[in-house]
Amino acid sequence: SARDASREKASPAIKVSNFTANEVDAFSLQMISMGDQSCEGPGATTYNIVQWHVTDIKPKWKTGTETELVLQEGASHDRRTLFGGREQPNQWLEEYYSGPCPPYDTTECFRVKVLAHLHDGSTCFC
Repeated sequence: SARDASREKASPAIKVSNFTANEVDAFSLQMISMGDQSCEGPGATTYNIVQWHVTDIKPKWKTGTETELVLQEGASHDRRTLFGGREQPNQWLEEYYSGPCPPYDTTECFRVKVLAHLHDGSTCFC
């Protein structure tokens, strides 16, 4: 349908764990195309296309002992639902999630990379 082919789609829900809130200063995330359903990467026509890039995600924790961060589906376009996060330009120089638009009946593979930026200046994958 035309809606499915549109690049205006709701951003996916993202759930991050494997951290302790009182150690984290901020998070950043990237959603990157890994090519077709084989996920082989280099050589695929859609390989390494940045679909979504958000920096400075800084939740306001209640206790500091939280171990999970959830971005709701459709969080793009609203800094409140991104916990203050700043959307950076994607492959099309759009500063929001516009979603993949593969040809009809095509499956693609994506990698979502989330980094926790720790208070000591180091980073870790979540």
